[in-house]
Amino acid sequence: MFDELLVFPPTRKAARIAGDMQRQLRDNGVEIDPEDTMIAGIAEDKDLHVLTKNTDHFERLDIDVKTY
Repeated sequence: MFDELLVFPPTRKAARIAGDMQRQLRDNGVEIDPEDTMIAGIAEDKDLHVLTKNTDHFERLDIDVKTY
């Protein structure tokens, strides 16, 4: 499926972004898995989109989501 797979480890900046996302969701009465917010935080930090079949959680965040 992929010719090359890039892995981006979490950084402090990505963790802060993810924490902010999780807090905003919680303040609005919405919860998603912390792992999903960390993935979103990394994508936001790297200015990338998220490729997933689980668009439900990610569409609640202000990030670019693609499905397959």
